[in-house]
Amino acid sequence: MLDDGDNGFNASNAMSLTYELRDNIDWENTWLLNYSESDGSEDLMTNSLKSAFRYYVSNVISLTLTAGLSKTEDHIDYDGTHAD
Repeated sequence: MLDDGDNGFNASNAMSLTYELRDNIDWENTWLLNYSESDGSEDLMTNSLKSAFRYYVSNVISLTLTAGLSKTEDHIDYDGTHAD
């Protein structure tokens, strides 16, 4: 039997935009969204943002500087008072 009564789904979306500032300078921004929902657990959503700056020298050497942020929302509250 395939149906165990526990329903859920996963969704993912990735977006990217690259802007050429000059012939040898690119700026790339990406956003990744992951969402997971299940009857047996809390919903989970993760957003990740990344921005990269690329500098090319004669199309042979490149320098890339990347920064990123990520946030996960899992609806779990932690107050630090619970001792195991």
